[in-house]
Amino acid sequence: DNNGEYELHMFPGDGIIDFGNMFQRLEGGGFTGHYTNAFGSLEDCLRGRDVLVEMAEAAGIPGDADRPTDRTG
Repeated sequence: DNNGEYELHMFPGDGIIDFGNMFQRLEGGGFTGHYTNAFGSLEDCLRGRDVLVEMAEAAGIPGDADRPTDRTG
């Protein structure tokens, strides 16, 4: 996340980024790549991943269990 002024690597939800909208736009546009966490400790990143999944699901984006596993081609 970010504060809008400086390049910061904040825990998701602590800044101003609308992650729900971001996920809707990326996934709605056909994005099938990986997302990367770059903040805090490994434990922070793992906890942040769970928070981001919750934000995506709240925005109507299916979670990992609901996604196809074959992404070849």
